[in-house]
Amino acid sequence: MAQIIVTGAVFDMWCRSPSVTMHRIHPPTSNDIAAASSNTTLHVPCTKDKAPCKHIGHWSIDPTVMLSRSRFLVLRGMLFRPEAENAIDVILKFSRWGEHVDDLIHEADVYENKAVSLQGNIIPRYYGAFQAQLGDKPLTCLVIEYSGHPLSRYFAGCEKRFFWELMRKLNTLHRHGLKHGDFSERNVVNKDGIPFIIDLESVEPHKCERQVLIKMGCARPNKGDVGCFEIQTFIGKLPIWRTEFCRIDNRLISMRSLQTPEDALRIMVQKDYERAKRIVDEIRTYDIPDPLPPFKENPENDDEI
Repeated sequence: MAQIIVTGAVFDMWCRSPSVTMHRIHPPTSNDIAAASSNTTLHVPCTKDKAPCKHIGHWSIDPTVMLSRSRFLVLRGMLFRPEAENAIDVILKFSRWGEHVDDLIHEADVYENKAVSLQGNIIPRYYGAFQAQLGDKPLTCLVIEYSGHPLSRYFAGCEKRFFWELMRKLNTLHRHGLKHGDFSERNVVNKDGIPFIIDLESVEPHKCERQVLIKMGCARPNKGDVGCFEIQTFIGKLPIWRTEFCRIDNRLISMRSLQTPEDALRIMVQKDYERAKRIVDEIRTYDIPDPLPPFKENPENDDEI
């Protein structure tokens, strides 16, 4: 049975033993790139100068750097494998005090069985889930590839090419039959300008019923227009929409109510014809944004998703 041997002072909070042997759970069935063999062991040494094990199938991580102590304990280290030439920058995601174990097990199942083909592109590559019993509480760990640093700003403050690529990746996740369930800035990382979607413990099966294409420069959709709550919530945060108001005859008019300049006649029926005509002529000087186009599987233009 595959196992991970965890050592080091960082784990003293759980156990006084110098090491904890964790056994592999939910082994991958079809991910040859990310899967550890049934003979793999993973060792996290407590000193930086300790040489990695040279036995084939014995993996080691050195050093271990603490990144977060919140809902999960998150560490970063370099994964060395004697059978591979290059080390891999990885994240170790631990349950704390036996809490949220079911969430980690669910996330492991998503990586291994539901989103295997998305690894390395939409989501990080995954190297296994391990577990040990410490007293009456399980210690659970996921090992995944490091895929970038947390976002330092809101989606609206990111570069256009970044959030547009993120929209493509979220769309791919949905077309794969999954929704994230907790899609926000804290669950996206940036690796050299490339977004990756992380923290998959809330992922659920999903049949996306999106009804419109996402296109820059259109009118912001109303609630329910998109047909997919997760996508609508995300795009609603992006600075891709045309202005929603214009000032005509010293009155602020919603652009949503204007499909043609003549629509002003309905809005300002109380005005006399000549004044309304002047208003129509003034409206013609504005470039009224189009609504989002109807959804189709394969958009013809690059600026549509």
